[in-house]
Amino acid sequence: MPYKNIFLVLFLLLFIKYAKADHTAGGQIYYDYLGNNKYKITIEFYRDCNSATYFDEPIVYTIFNTSGSIYS
Repeated sequence: MPYKNIFLVLFLLLFIKYAKADHTAGGQIYYDYLGNNKYKITIEFYRDCNSATYFDEPIVYTIFNTSGSIYS
């Protein structure tokens, strides 16, 4: 049974001419507690330097509390 999957993938690869994707390659989110119930949030995005896509400005994000409600 696994051989059928391998042959299917190899067969499909024969017909792929060109594939390209421009998007975020990864990223990280950090937060630091500054005291007095204040936080500093740092968001880092990684992507291909030759990408033609633009970053979203401003970044829209949502923070949830432990009960799953949106924190304001």
